[in-house]
Amino acid sequence: MGGKKVCSGFAFVCLFLSVFFYACGPSTTAGNTPTVTLSDLAITTQIAGWAPLDTTAYFVDSTMINFVNGGNVSYCGACNGNSVLKAGICTKLATGQNNKAKIFVMDYGTSANAITEFNARVNSQLKSSVVPIGSFSQTVAVGSTVGGGLYTFCCMKNFYIESQLSNYDSTAVAQRDANVFLTYYQSKIKP
Repeated sequence: MGGKKVCSGFAFVCLFLSVFFYACGPSTTAGNTPTVTLSDLAITTQIAGWAPLDTTAYFVDSTMINFVNGGNVSYCGACNGNSVLKAGICTKLATGQNNKAKIFVMDYGTSANAITEFNARVNSQLKSSVVPIGSFSQTVAVGSTVGGGLYTFCCMKNFYIESQLSNYDSTAVAQRDANVFLTYYQSKIKP
C-alpha cells in the first residue's frame, strides 16, 4: 500500500516538474539554440507607470481556462483544430490612475502557429473599430476599441500576445499604452 502512495507522489512530482520546466525553460529555434523564455517575458518591474497587481501566472492549455473565463478552447484549437498552445503567462497590471491591463503571452511553438492564432483571433474578435498600435504593421499587431478600453492582438515569432486594457477615457491613451507593452515585448523577443 505504501508503494502505491510513493509511486503516485513520484508521478505527481514528475508531472509538475515537466510543466514547470516547459513553461519556464528555453524556447528554441530549429538549431536548438535557446532564444527567449516565458520567464524572460514576465513583467516583474514597473513599466512606464504600470505596476504588477500580482505575480505572473504560468499556464498550459489545460489550465488556461482559469485565466480567460472559459474561453481557452478557442485559443487551443485555432491551428487546424489541434491544440498547439505550448504554454503561456498571464500578467495583470495597473496604474495610479486606475487603468488596468491583463496581458497573455502564449508560446505556440512556431511562428506559423502564432500567425494562425493571430489571424483567427483578429477575425473572430474585431467587432468594433480597428486601430493601429504605434508603428507596428497591422499584419502583426492591431487593436480593437471596446467601451472604456482596447483589446490588442499581436504575433512575434512563436508568441501570440493579447491584452485587455480597461478603465480608459481616451482610445489614444490606450493605444499609447498598448504600444509601450508591445515595444517592451519586441525588445525581449527581437523579431
